This record gives sequence, structure tokens and C-alpha cells, in this order.
Amino acid sequence: MSQPQTTRGPVSGLVASLTVLAVAAIALLIAPRQAPAGVSATHDPVILIPGMTAQASAMDPMKTNFVNAGWSRDRVFTWTDSTSMKGDLTQAGVELGQKVDSVLNQTGARKVVLVTWSASTLAARSYLKHVPGAQTKVSLYFSMAGPHHGTTTAAPWCQNLYPSCKQFAIGSPWLRELNSGTEVPGSPAVRYTTLRSTCDTNVDPSVSAELAGADNRQPPTCINHFMFPSDAGVFAMIKGIILDAEDDPTATTSPTPTSATTTTTAPPYAEKVTATAVDHYLAKRVNETQYNTLGARYGYTTPFPLYRCGTTWTDKPDCSPI
Repeated sequence: MSQPQTTRGPVSGLVASLTVLAVAAIALLIAPRQAPAGVSATHDPVILIPGMTAQASAMDPMKTNFVNAGWSRDRVFTWTDSTSMKGDLTQAGVELGQKVDSVLNQTGARKVVLVTWSASTLAARSYLKHVPGAQTKVSLYFSMAGPHHGTTTAAPWCQNLYPSCKQFAIGSPWLRELNSGTEVPGSPAVRYTTLRSTCDTNVDPSVSAELAGADNRQPPTCINHFMFPSDAGVFAMIKGIILDAEDDPTATTSPTPTSATTTTTAPPYAEKVTATAVDHYLAKRVNETQYNTLGARYGYTTPFPLYRCGTTWTDKPDCSPI
């Protein structure tokens, strides 16, 4: 008796199709993941740090931007010190060093990227200047709206309430020490970028947010102090600088040129003070018109001397007017 001929029915065909799909899915799962176009497979971990009184969660909008741009979530950290930047900023720098070491141990990376905002810009600079080995652990430093040369908004009530506010008051001994020598410790191995806005009334004058020797920039739109962590233009600039650095790790930022000074054997002036245009203006040695003239002449964050001749100040050692 002959055997009935078997035919491939719709059920067996479906099983075969599902088998093919399952094999393809497994292949996708085990295949190495490719980074999105324009994004490095492995970035230096990023530590996002808010300003005075803010919690680490204040930087969540920027963390989300990094993750959406292709950064691995486990390589983007938000952090602040034990006082939320209200205490001693030198100690905050020490605590930042502990966080940097923890991130490096956790990720296996060699260096981190620091993205700082407001008062934390100073704590991070203190870390880079004072903590041994710090400069070998940071690839890029970003300062958003940092009061690097003080701000008029550091009112007496603020200084009495928060030690950090006293430290970033105009002319404070702490700021003078931090800015002494170089404002960009570890440069060019550590690449410094500052971002400021003329619509930021918390850092007054806004040029106080610049650093001599850094890549000083302004966002594409005029934003206030509190918009920096969430502003799309700010993030685009930071992302672009990081990717450029990854593409060309040997590139460095050209430091701001320092103007030469002229001296005479018998100076006719009574006093000589070397400071930035910002500090000269805040100390009331020059008026607003002179401030703009000198800023255009020397740069707003490059120290240069002024000479007191009688009751007026000039940049000429022979006492001729500005």
C-alpha cells in the first residue's frame, strides 16, 4: 500500500519563517553595537556639577542631552559636594578629587570631562590647581557662567550666609590666590573652555566668567544664569568641543596673549597695579568707556598694568592718557 504524499502546509511554513526570524534576532543581539554617527564608541566620562545651593539633579537636563546624543548613561554623572557648593570651595575641590577617582575606578577610564556651572567652576579650578595629580585626570574643563573674577551680586548678606559667596566676592583673597600664576592650571593638557552670556545678571560683569588662556565663548542666544544646564545651544557647543578633541587629541587652545609692559628708570607715576580689565573696572580705576577701550586693547581677562598719576589711572607709564 503506497504511503500518502506529504505536503508543506501553512503551519509548517510559518514555523520555518519564525525560525529564520529568531536566528536573525540572535545575530543582532550578539553583534557588536556601533556608536551613532559622529559619536565616539567610548568617551571620557563626564561629571556635571551644579552651582551654589543647587542639587546634583539640577544637571539632569544636560545629562539627558548627553545620553540622547549617544553617550552611555553609565558614563555621565551628576554630582555636588557635601555642602551644595555653599561651603569652602577649596574643600569642595578636594571632594571633587574623590569623585573623580571614584568615576575613574568605576569606568576604567584614564581621564574625565568636567562640566561645571556657577560656583562649581571655582571648586573645579581649585581641584586642578591644588590637588596632586588632578591635572593628569582631566581632559577637558568647561565653565558655564563662572564668577572667576568675582561678581557684584555677592552681597554682604550672601557672604555672611555662605562661605563660598565670600570666596567669590570681588577682590577676595581666595580669588586672588586662585587666579595667581595661571588661570588655567594644567593647560594645554587640560583644555579649558568658558561660556558666558551678557544676559546673565548673576555674574556681573559677564566678562568675569572668562579665563586668561582659555577658549572663551558665548552661546548662540542670550540666556540668563539659570538656563545654562538646559540650553540646547550651550550643549551643542560643549558636545562639539568634546568631539573635536576626540578627533584631534593633539590640538590645543591658544592662550590669550599677554601684552608687554614698559618701564622707565625714574617712573613719573605714584603706583602701578597689574590686573585684568575686569578687575581694574571693578576697583573703579577706570570708567566704563575706558574699560571698553582697555578691554579691546589688551583683552578683558589678560592682566596688564595701570599707573596712577595723581588722581587718575592710565596704561601709559609716562602718565599720558589712555
